[in-house]
Amino acid sequence: MYRKFAEIYDVVMRQIDYITWESHVTSLAKRWCPNMRDILSVACGTGSLEVLLAQRDYNVFCLDLSEDMLRVAERKFEVLPEKPPTKCACMTNFDLAKQFDVVLCLYDSLNYLTRPEQVQGAFERAYVHLRPGGIYIFDVTTEYNILQHFAEYTFAENLDGYSYIWDNAYNIGTKLCTSEVTIFEEVEPGLYRRFNERHDQRMYANKDISRWLNQAGFKLQGIYDGFSIAPPKDHSERIHFVAQRPERESDVQEQF
Repeated sequence: MYRKFAEIYDVVMRQIDYITWESHVTSLAKRWCPNMRDILSVACGTGSLEVLLAQRDYNVFCLDLSEDMLRVAERKFEVLPEKPPTKCACMTNFDLAKQFDVVLCLYDSLNYLTRPEQVQGAFERAYVHLRPGGIYIFDVTTEYNILQHFAEYTFAENLDGYSYIWDNAYNIGTKLCTSEVTIFEEVEPGLYRRFNERHDQRMYANKDISRWLNQAGFKLQGIYDGFSIAPPKDHSERIHFVAQRPERESDVQEQF
């Protein structure tokens, strides 16, 4: 996943309002961690939001499974006085041997974990890498969003030097959305090289995510609709979760 697509990712996703997103997640984090300084961004992608965080003088560490996405991010970091460190690793089994005030995992990256035990592993890793009192913020895309905007939809576009076709299918039984992405790179006028990638995402119920957070040791502080502080609705397209590592282990209680 995210090999050749990394080269055109920012153009394909140019509608994303990273400024609003960065403002939203930092506002949420500050409610429980007002003096936050150190942020770990898991599944950072091409680093657009991380540049904004670094420009606000946060100490940002970036982690992603895709070396190609990280290469794009590192090029963006060249404009910064101090480049955020990066690591290529999976969100389910990494070990940085340090802790942070905030761990982020955004833009439905968690949906790319297609087995419950992978999600539980990601939660355990986030917990280990948070200081006591630290905040974990992540979002998930919803089944409503997939059914409304992706299931059986095909997207295609001609770009400067590239073209792509993005076919989507959703299995309501397995809760898996499969995206077959075909990319054509123009290597010389009239001659194209073809690349194929497959992206799988799974939809998860809020109650299951909440239970797994509790099992990992987190205290769930809030579940929010989109970029608001309102509770999720049946037609929510994106949901943000805010969980906290308690100051003391004894503060963890069964919540669900």
